Amino acid sequence: MPKIAISYRRADTDVMAGRIRDRLAVHYGEDAIFMDIDNIPFGEDFRAQIFEAIVQSDILLVIVGQRWLGTSRGGSKKIDDETDFVRLELETAISNAVPIIPVLAGSARMPHLRSFPKNLKNVAFLNAAPVCTGAGCDPRGRVHDGLAQGRGRAL
Repeated sequence: MPKIAISYRRADTDVMAGRIRDRLAVHYGEDAIFMDIDNIPFGEDFRAQIFEAIVQSDILLVIVGQRWLGTSRGGSKKIDDETDFVRLELETAISNAVPIIPVLAGSARMPHLRSFPKNLKNVAFLNAAPVCTGAGCDPRGRVHDGLAQGRGRAL
């Protein structure tokens, strides 16, 4: 059974990430999908749990919304902060050769190359799977199709 980890910003795409997770769980099974809010037991070090889940995954889905780069209180991009969890999730996937599929939520676009920290610039060139966000949309459909084509290998 494949293992799929989902990376997202709660302030940006928590609802879409949840919808995608639920739909993928129906197809692949609950145990195949890792999403922090659903899979980390209370009292556990979530950093270690997230790292371990990504390392053991066959693929990392990165849900990208309009505010995915994030903005800190000082106005800088969260993705530039070396302790930003989205950044750490991407770095973990890259350093462990876990394939990454960006998923564009609604009208979001892939951020420009200049928006990424130096070690994540290649993420800007990954082909992204767009998904709709309106009523009656099936966000799992496009993502599942993308997983079934090549990148998901054994999926």
